Amino acid sequence: MTEEKREYRRFPAAAVVEIRLEGQSGDAAEPAESLNVSSGGLLLSANEKLPIGDRVALRLDLDSAGELVKGSEPHGLPAGGRIIEASGRVVRVKGAPEIGFEIAIAFENINPGDAEALDMILRKD
Repeated sequence: MTEEKREYRRFPAAAVVEIRLEGQSGDAAEPAESLNVSSGGLLLSANEKLPIGDRVALRLDLDSAGELVKGSEPHGLPAGGRIIEASGRVVRVKGAPEIGFEIAIAFENINPGDAEALDMILRKD
């Protein structure tokens, strides 16, 4: 069995995510839910499959997560409609139409303020 090495530590977070292929209008956004999040990207649960390598734009609603769990300690998210907007690339997809898809997205472009807020939330003790 090989040991998987990750650049970023991931944390469970069930939050509402809107995702669309880059270049599509906002009306084409597909709803999804985050399963976990890191400073480098996130894992989504979605009904629609996205091709590996496709660039996407996403909006992650941190308020919808309620609490972000870091280890076994709950960490409250800041209130006030904090939306993280980023673009990224689909790096992994598994699942099937009957059961839904898990889609891993690596962030490629994220607003520095959003990246800082996300990093602070993930490091909060």
